Formats: sequence, structure tokens, C-alpha cells
Amino acid sequence: MKALLLILLVGLCLPVFAVPEIVYYPRPATVTDRRSEYPLELLKRALALSGRQYYLRPSKQRYPQSEALKQLNLGDRIDVVWSMTSEEREQRYRPVRIPIYQGLIGWRVFLIQQERAKEIGALAELETLRGYQMVQGFDWPDRVILEANEIRVIPAQKYEDNFIALRTGEAELFPRSVIEVWGELTRYENRGLQIDNTHLLIYPTAAYYFVAADNERLARDIKVGLEMMIEIGEYRCLLLEYFGELLQKAELNKRVVHALNNPLLPPKTPLARRELWFRTYSTLDCR
Repeated sequence: MKALLLILLVGLCLPVFAVPEIVYYPRPATVTDRRSEYPLELLKRALALSGRQYYLRPSKQRYPQSEALKQLNLGDRIDVVWSMTSEEREQRYRPVRIPIYQGLIGWRVFLIQQERAKEIGALAELETLRGYQMVQGFDWPDRVILEANEIRVIPAQKYEDNFIALRTGEAELFPRSVIEVWGELTRYENRGLQIDNTHLLIYPTAAYYFVAADNERLARDIKVGLEMMIEIGEYRCLLLEYFGELLQKAELNKRVVHALNNPLLPPKTPLARRELWFRTYSTLDCR
């Protein structure tokens, strides 16, 4: 009731003739890349609760992740980027410290070649996995995390290069977030790739919305909206609306879990706020 009253009050405070402010976000890596759908919807709903009117638009061109982040502080091409955090990124840009995927960005399963499924499924120890070549984007924090855990990684220059390295055999494992991998499988299953059903890498991390270092207002508005979503339960429910069936399909409780350290985890990560993190909910719905 308290949250509902707050939402109504915010709505009443909006200027009658307010002109929506345009917020540019990075255009998806490819025309078939659907990874932006959930973070965009979450951002849209949060800004709608912020007390200010915003309109979201994609950037005019595509950027690698590191370049998209650099554009934030230039101030004329991109206003918000969602990405995994690191101490360096939090120093350069302004993070909204509410994890977009509730930590699931650090729950990783493998995309593999179909003909190697039995071989990889028979592995049990992390030490044996270290004998396999993995691939990750060259500017992804995940690459640094894997390397810090003594895992060999091929750096891919472009998003599509990860799949090319896997298909050609240059790499043998492509670790993907459990909430990202299913959309990618639908694009590449007919090209000889599948999801390994045995292993699960877990490392503590968060993907945040980042804005320019001096854009305090936009960061505050995103945070206000997200906090309201948390209070009314929409934060958890939206995640399950998008990914609940996929999480169930992944059968996380049947996998061998390999816990990795994350040397990039910033000290201000809100790990103590239990409501912000996925904890294998007893029921993957909002009933």
C-alpha cells in the first residue's frame, strides 16, 4: 500500500507538458541479438516510476562493449550502458548498484560442439576443465575472471567471433550466462552447437546500468525506479517472467558446480542485500 501510494504521488508530481528526455543505449550487436530485451524492459519500467519522463532510443551505430562505455563520458552518443561491473569501471563511470540480472550473469553454462557433448559431460573436476580452451570477448570482465582462475581463454574481437572460434574448433568451450545462452542456442543449434547439461560455473558478479561519471540525475532516477520495483515485487517477477522457464529448463540443481573467484568484484557490491540476488527460488514464478 505504501509503495502504491508513492507511485501515485510521483505521477501527480509530473509536469503536465513535460517533454520526454531521450536516453540513448547501445544498439544490439546484431539484428538477431535479443540480449537487450530484458535490460531494456527493466530500464523502461524503472524510468517510468522515476518521476521524470524518458524516451529510450538505440544508438545510431554499434559499438564493442568497451567502446560503448567510453561513449558515456563523451556525452553525445550513448547515455546508459548495461555491463558487468569491475572496480575500474566503477571508477570511470557512475554505476547504479542494483544487479540487473540478480547475479545470474555470473552463473555460466557451456556452449559446445554437439559431437563433444559426451566427452565434456564425463568431466567432473575443475582441474580437468582447465585443460580445455575457452573463448570470451576480449573486453569482457569474464575473460579476466576466467584467466585469474587459471583457465585458458581465447579473446574474441567481436561478439560473433566467439561462435566462429567454437564452431571451427579453435575453442572448445564458450561459457555463457544461463539466462543468455538459450537465445543464442536457437540461432546456432543448426550449426552444430548445443548446451552442455553437466557443468555450472558460478562466480559472484553483477551487471549494472552505467551512466556518465557526472550524470548524477539519470543514475538517481534509474535507482529510484528500481528500488520501487523491488518494494512492490516487480523486480523479482520481471526476471522470472523473462527467464523462469529457462532456469527450470537448465536443471541447475543437477549440475556439477565449479565455484570461481572474482578478483574484479568491487568492495561496494551490495552482497548483503539478499533481495537483490537470485537464490534458486523454491518456485520459479510469482504466485
